[in-house]
Parts: sequence; structure tokens; C-alpha cells
Amino acid sequence: MENTFLLAVFSLITSLLIYILTITSLKIINGRRTRQRAVGFFHPYTNDGGGGERVLWCAVKAIQEESPDLDCVIYTGDHDSSSESLMSRALDRFGVKLLSRPKVVHLYKRKWIEETSYPRFTMIGQSFGSVYLSWEALCKFTPLYYFDTSGYAFTYPVARVFGCKVICYTHYPTISLDMISRVRDRSSMYNNDASIAKSESEAERCFSQKPMPNVSSLTVMITGYGKHGLGDEAIRLFDKLLSDSAGVDVIYSVVVLAHSHSGPVERGREYLSRFCGDIGLMLGYCQVLVDEDLKLGREVHDLLLRLDSVIPEASMCGVDDISDCSPRIHKVLLDITLLFGWLSRCKIFYYTLFSWMYGFVGSCAHLAMVNSSWTQSHIEKLWKIPNRIMRVYPPCDTSGLQVLPLERPAKTPIFISVAQFRPEKAHPLQLEAFSVAIKKLDADMPRPLFQFVGSCRNKFDEDRLQKLQDKAVELKIDGDVQFYKNVMYRDLVKLLGGSVAGMHSMVDEHFGISVVEYMAAGAIPIAHNSAGPKMDIVLEEDGQQTGFLAQNVEEYADAILKVLRMPETERLKMAAAARKRAGRFSEQRFFEDLKAAIRPILNHVSR
Repeated sequence: MENTFLLAVFSLITSLLIYILTITSLKIINGRRTRQRAVGFFHPYTNDGGGGERVLWCAVKAIQEESPDLDCVIYTGDHDSSSESLMSRALDRFGVKLLSRPKVVHLYKRKWIEETSYPRFTMIGQSFGSVYLSWEALCKFTPLYYFDTSGYAFTYPVARVFGCKVICYTHYPTISLDMISRVRDRSSMYNNDASIAKSESEAERCFSQKPMPNVSSLTVMITGYGKHGLGDEAIRLFDKLLSDSAGVDVIYSVVVLAHSHSGPVERGREYLSRFCGDIGLMLGYCQVLVDEDLKLGREVHDLLLRLDSVIPEASMCGVDDISDCSPRIHKVLLDITLLFGWLSRCKIFYYTLFSWMYGFVGSCAHLAMVNSSWTQSHIEKLWKIPNRIMRVYPPCDTSGLQVLPLERPAKTPIFISVAQFRPEKAHPLQLEAFSVAIKKLDADMPRPLFQFVGSCRNKFDEDRLQKLQDKAVELKIDGDVQFYKNVMYRDLVKLLGGSVAGMHSMVDEHFGISVVEYMAAGAIPIAHNSAGPKMDIVLEEDGQQTGFLAQNVEEYADAILKVLRMPETERLKMAAAARKRAGRFSEQRFFEDLKAAIRPILNHVSR
């Protein structure tokens, strides 16, 4: 009976799989047979308002100019979009006038690429979700050319199966070698927000108010600093503890900093060697944090064995018991926490596996265009198809901005920040830097104004914008800050035309269209010292500096003050050099380079 049941279940599963494979095969065969002479642009979000959407509309226009006989089809999850509304949006929002209305294919499975659908394993979840979404798209309409402008590389094998030539414009890799390095080094990105920073400073304030910090509070503060990556602060507090405890036989609270998240492993080894050499200066309470450095972990283990042999009566005592122990007792009370970072290792394995998968699917592209030197270097290493990768700088509306006068109103210097309200754009850093700069203003200097201009894609972006407004109130600069949401292109041009400088603070920004727009408009850029701005944009032009690069609040604040204190003749000279360099990234240059890249594929494809 049991065998009969298992056989029935096996037969049912087999029949179901055969049915699924049959339906899948029929859809693929039908799609390949009914391919249309068209270019299908896979861009699920046609309302994000960022640089990626500008690339979309400029690419559509370039295709229309290069091959008028090809239809342009937009795959979008925005159900209120129509051919007319998208054509109007391209013109009103980005100043791009399409030659004809694009066709629209509405997608109803976009939730599968929403980050909210994957609280865990978001990256791989969205990637596999894009496979399902592209399946929906290609089953509804199969073009000769599949053009991905949103970076969904996992859709390329699907398009290949449907017989499409795969073209992509990659703004940044889904995963990079830098990301793997950060996980290995346990450094954080975007997740140490203002509330965490505030809680750390508040904890230190409360701690400093204690008239006589006891060993428990000292231990909590030092350990807390180490666990939250503030290794330098932990060492500073520990050094203070050593100096305040002169003449005491037993130092009662020590942390050996061997926690790779906090960084100063060598300082931990230094302290460890001191303790090994001077048992008389050993500790009442020692918490050892060992994470990535297993060699140091073995050194700690050897020390404990040595201590056990020297002081066999040493008792084991927890944190809660410390206050009951006398500091004059020559014992070593040890609470050892060995954190071997298995979670970090799992994540490294996850990222490494994903990078291999990403490299495989990316290699399915017939032509991969990238937007910067930084992106190109990473994509070449991951996809391993250097002969099919071409660098095409993104379209920046430098022609429309370059006609703006370089002179600015003398009364109120205006700083502007143009970016979507997303966490990686690091808007809070800009607010903090602006606050610091205002506090350092000379008495005779005019008080500047800071304008934030950006778009909100969803409720999360709306909430993020509200938090920025709240932070401005908290920093007491709300009267000096203005926020503009989802502005039209013509209004953005007016705002840029009145700004003396433009702020950018995203780490490893793949390119930085907003930085180029600042420069073209005559606003001096203050950009993050990494990736696109550092490698391609904010470089000298004819030996003249074109802007400033910064990495932290202090450096941004200093750059703001430099702009404010700069003589008008010097500012005009720098702004003119920046404008000249911005000409390298014009829309016309984009059209020329993109057409040159796709022309061989368009001319050699036959049904």
C-alpha cells in the first residue's frame, strides 16, 4: 500500500513537471517564431526620475534616430503609463524630445523585484524575481533586441532563450569586489544611521557624568565601543583607564581589541603582548573579542593556559559578579567571548557564490555598455567579456545648462543637492556638514542657503525625506534648508542656475550625473572622493581645479567654507574650468557613442 502511494505521488510530480516543461517550451517556441522588429527596453520603473531614466529616454531617441524602422517598446510596471504620457514625461522631466511615441507593455509581476518582498537575501531574491518578471515581459512581447537599462543581469539568459540579441547599459554592478571586501572587513554601509550615532554620543555623555565610574560601567562602555566598530574610542577609554589606575596591583577591566569590525587589531596584539610579559599587571576582568583574526585568538588561548598554570586558584566570574569582588584580590577574573564570525563567513560565501552567478548571467550579453571607468573595471572582472564591454558616459544635459551665466546673486550663496531620496545618497551627512560649516562662519560672511532637490519613488523615500526635514530641525538649520520634491526639469534648471556649489555624498557612486550637471551649470561640485567623481569627473581641466572631493563631515564642511570664502574671480575661474570639463559628458556625446556601440549589432541581425 505504501509503495503504491509513493508511486502515485512520484507519477503526479513527474506529470506536473512534464506539463510545466511543455508549457514553457511552447511559450519559448511561440516567442521565437513571433519576434517583432523592435527594441524592447526593460525598465520596470519609469517614474524614478533619476539618471537611469534619463539614460532610458536618450537611448530610445538614439535608437529612433539610428534605425527608424525599429519600434521602441517599454516594459514597465507603472500601470498608469501610456505612450503619450511617457513621451510627455521624457520631454517635461528630462528635456528629451522623442521622434515618435514608444509602445508600452505593462508588467503585473513587479512585486517580485521589490526589495520589501525579500526581508532577507534581498539581492538574490530580487535577481531571481527579475527572471520571473522578464518571463512575463517576453511572453507578452518578444522583440529582436532586448535592451536592459535597469541593471537586471539575471534576465539576460531568459532573453537569449527567446532568441533576442541582448544589449545592456549597466550603471553599476549588482555586486562588486568592493562589497565582498567590505563584508570580509566587516565595515558598514548605509546602516549606521543618525539614531545609532546619536545613541553612541548620548551613552558617552551619560557615562562622563558619573562621578566615579565603576568597573561594570567601564567594561560596558569599552566593550560597546568595540562591538560597534568604534575601536579607536575603546582604546582611548582603555588608555585612560590605565593611566587612572597607576599603582593598583590589579587592573580590573580590559578589552583586548581583536575584533576586526573595530579595526585596530594590532593595538590589541600590542596590549596582549604586554599582559603576557607582566602577569603582575594582569586584569580583574578581561573580555576578549576575537573575530576574523584566528591567529590572535590562538595567542589569547595560549595566554589563558599560561595564566591558569601561574594562578591556578583564579576564579571565573561574570559581569554581574564583578562589583562584589575586591580589586585588591590578586586573582584573574576572566570572561572570554570567542566570536569566530561564522555569520560573516556565511555572508562571504553567499556574496562569492552570487558574484559567480552574476558573472555567468552577465556574460550572456551581446553588448554591455557601462557608464564609468569604475563600473567598467568591475564588470570586466566579473563578466569576463572585455571585448563586448564598451564605456559610454551617461547623457548629461550640459548644452541646456551651459548657457546659464556663471555669475551668481551676491546676497545669499546657495548650495544645492540633486539626488533621489535614497539611503545610499547619504543626505544626512550633507546636513551635518552644512550645520558644522554654519557654526564656523566668519562674522562678516553671508549666511548660505541649502536646497535639496530629489524624487521619491515610494513611501520609504517619502519617510526618508521627512526624516531629513526632522533632522534639519534637530540641527537648528531648518530656516536655512529648503526641500523640493519631484520638480520639473525646467524648475531644476532654474535652481541650478542660482547655486554657487553642488553637493554629492554617495560612496562609490558609479558615475554621478548630478555632479556633471552642477559643473555644466556653473556650480562648483563638492563630491565624494570615490569611484566616478574621483576617477572620471572632478579632475583638473587644463591644469585648473574643477571642484572639491571629500569623505567625511569635516572635509565637506571645510569645502563649503572654502567656496564661501573664495574670491569671486577665483570662483568664476574654477566654475569656467568645471563647465568646460562637463562638456565631455554631453547628451550629444552619449548619442554618438551609443550609436557607434550598437550599430554593428543592428546591422548584422536577421530573423
